[in-house]
Amino acid sequence: MTIRRLLVASVLTLACGASTARPEIITLQGDITIIRLPGGELSMLHTVLDLNNAHPTQTISVFRRSASGSAEQIPFEIDGDYQPILPLRAGADCAISSMQAFRQADKLEIVYALRKGGWAEKKLVTFVIFELAKNEEDAPGTPSLYFRVRSKRMSKQAYCDVNRALEKEVLLPAIGAD
Repeated sequence: MTIRRLLVASVLTLACGASTARPEIITLQGDITIIRLPGGELSMLHTVLDLNNAHPTQTISVFRRSASGSAEQIPFEIDGDYQPILPLRAGADCAISSMQAFRQADKLEIVYALRKGGWAEKKLVTFVIFELAKNEEDAPGTPSLYFRVRSKRMSKQAYCDVNRALEKEVLLPAIGAD
């Protein structure tokens, strides 16, 4: 096996688990994207906060609808706290944070890409891989469903646009592209 194939296999394992089946890339469908899982449907909400400049803030949140009342928010566990959204920042120069969701069988994972620095700088990108988790123990203070950090890693190259980093170092390996 070539070094490239080993790298592709390791990135795919990192991003989407050890299964040999290829993950399905979830493409955002406007404002609300329905994600079907064996345990039911989840909805991903994509919003934009226009700041009247070249750098709007976008957000991603995930929820489960309820027939009897309010939807159930599915937060992201970040630094020991449950955050209701992932902020996405992009501008005329580059995106400094972005995300990509993957579904594989009954698993849902989100790769969150972010980097430090100014809008036009090239920096290493941090990939945070979140997996959908259940609070099986009914632990107090923990939501019944949430995204927990499965792993983190740095990009191999520096990028201005984190979407390019996601494409080159996560998406292409996930679909098996050479």
